[in-house]
Amino acid sequence: MKPTLSPLKLKDFAIMENRFTFFPPNDKINGLDELFNAYLLDIDFEYSENEQFIAIAVRIEINKPEDATPLPGYSITVEGTSLFEFQDSEKLSHEDKASLLNFSGLSITINHIRGFISTLTSYAPFGKFNLPTIDVNDLLSQKNAIVKK
Repeated sequence: MKPTLSPLKLKDFAIMENRFTFFPPNDKINGLDELFNAYLLDIDFEYSENEQFIAIAVRIEINKPEDATPLPGYSITVEGTSLFEFQDSEKLSHEDKASLLNFSGLSITINHIRGFISTLTSYAPFGKFNLPTIDVNDLLSQKNAIVKK
């Protein structure tokens, strides 16, 4: 199959902040999957725009010590920013642009961070951590609720 290219073009992606800490366990860990699934996860994002590009910044925090006593293993904070532009921008409606940014742009940025976290932890004591799959619709709904307050 030949894919149709999106009018949303990824120009660049960069890691803007990264914090990684390993908390050694006091006892034997029976199942890493169970431990990783118990990690508290927080995601926030924001958009910014100028004449040349649109930026989406996503901050992901995993097992953050400030939230509670961290579980053993990894505590990770990563902020990544993607820069996008629209090809044939004048042919797209405002709604089409917003939809592409909200769903495709946000997903692309989260997936770049997912790859970074996977690579970062691949050399760590508990091995690779895979960021769980994120429900982008729910994430957008939560963000809209926060913005409306």
